[in-house]
Amino acid sequence: MARGVGVELTGVDSEATLAAMREVGYDHVIDYRRQDFTALGKRYDLILDTRTNRFPLRYLRALEPGGRYVTVGGDTRRLIQMFLLRPFVRRWTEKDIGAALARSHRLQSSPGQLASCSGTQTRPPRGRASPSESAP
Repeated sequence: MARGVGVELTGVDSEATLAAMREVGYDHVIDYRRQDFTALGKRYDLILDTRTNRFPLRYLRALEPGGRYVTVGGDTRRLIQMFLLRPFVRRWTEKDIGAALARSHRLQSSPGQLASCSGTQTRPPRGRASPSESAP
């Protein structure tokens, strides 16, 4: 669905999952054990993180102006730092950091809600259901 709206996807995970990530459509994959994606010089409009483990300000250097960093979990100490720093980040940069709430260990968001984190709108093609709509 992301490719249908012109989104370029970069995935960061361990070497064991990189091939599978390419297979499902990621344009770029990074082994976090070999490279720190925040230090590569690439900038992203949206970073969706499932395992916040870096100091929150490190993510800022990987965001485009107007970009957002959204986490759905991670180290409690890092999450507290993020929430404490968020007002300052929003005030002094053109960037944002925040969290998506999860319930019952499952993210309760549709693809459109996740895309709204980046300020973009996504819709499945007419007459086709999005994955969240077709799930039992």
